[in-house]
Amino acid sequence: MFAGILKSNNPPASPLKLISLIQCLTSTTFTKGKSMNSKELFYEGKPLPLEEFGGIFSSCRSAFRLELLPLYTVDSEQEYIQLFEKDKTKCPKEFNQGWYNILDSAKGRLAEFVRVRKIPAAGLSSYMQFEFDWGYSNNVLHGEKIYTIQEEVLSGCVHNLPVLIDFWLFDDDKCCLMQYDLLGRFMGVIAAPQQATHYFVDAKKILLQQSSLWSLK
Repeated sequence: MFAGILKSNNPPASPLKLISLIQCLTSTTFTKGKSMNSKELFYEGKPLPLEEFGGIFSSCRSAFRLELLPLYTVDSEQEYIQLFEKDKTKCPKEFNQGWYNILDSAKGRLAEFVRVRKIPAAGLSSYMQFEFDWGYSNNVLHGEKIYTIQEEVLSGCVHNLPVLIDFWLFDDDKCCLMQYDLLGRFMGVIAAPQQATHYFVDAKKILLQQSSLWSLK
């Protein structure tokens, strides 16, 4: 869920193959001065090696994440989910420690980490309850700001985005599109083209205005 940054310890499906497929299906390129659509975004985007992606977290001054999926399937989380279902009060100390190390490092250099989590109209699933109780609650203690946004509100905030997808935005300058399959399994990272970054910067500003800061009860 949090450790390892990517919401997965599973080997990702080849993003190169995914991009090649998208390129085969599209024959258009982005022209400066006109709006970018989803085809153009992925055509111009580049697969980002996971080592390079992970390195951004140790040097960025700000990191913003939009999380949309009701479930992220991560092999290393399964035993913790089972523990959570048995006893929600006893979160193991080692859970998510890798992510807390990243947050502590960010706090030491005065970097800001912010996350906006979509809340489905049906309310929290058992997995999302696990996220909040054992994940976000500790993230906050290590300096991350967590915001929530209702599904019906979200739809009015992102209509200018070329595609609605999980993403990380670093320093309002570099956008990384997070790819998952329908089961929430991680598939890879796409570096959005530079000329598309402003769409995600604008979306970030609106999302933070329309979301609510979550805090420990």
